[in-house]
Amino acid sequence: MTTFVVLTDVEKSWVTQWATAVYDATTAQNLVDTAINTDIGAKGLDVIGFSGELAFAKIGNHFPVTLTDGPTQIDCVVNGVSVDVKTTPVSSGHLVVQPKYKGKSAQAFVLMTGTLADGFHYRGWMWAEDVFQEKYIKDENTIPRFRKAAYGVPQCDLNQGLPA
Repeated sequence: MTTFVVLTDVEKSWVTQWATAVYDATTAQNLVDTAINTDIGAKGLDVIGFSGELAFAKIGNHFPVTLTDGPTQIDCVVNGVSVDVKTTPVSSGHLVVQPKYKGKSAQAFVLMTGTLADGFHYRGWMWAEDVFQEKYIKDENTIPRFRKAAYGVPQCDLNQGLPA
């Protein structure tokens, strides 16, 4: 099951405003948003991230967490489950989670693929404790190759439907 979501022009405008607010807040706190496998800058990562979060929230008919005072590990709550949405513009991309989130994350992770301009596909979800398994560690010596070590879950291992 793959669900496709396109954000409206108003939602796209909101994404830009919200991402700018988060970027400004994190910059003021000297926090740096880092990506595992891309050269996209911090503000661009915030735009990609929040657009995927908003697209997922629309699927679950919920409102995303919109705190602007810094990064959050919970992006949405669906069926009573806290969710951290991970977004990549790569359609075949993995659910990628940095090791620093182990033990400090939402209850579940979700993968969205796509772009603000073209829309997003919901690829599935996984419980946090299942993401943080040794078999999912990827780095510069694995396929796919990651520049920094991270957990990389292939789409075929993700649960379908919504977390419950």
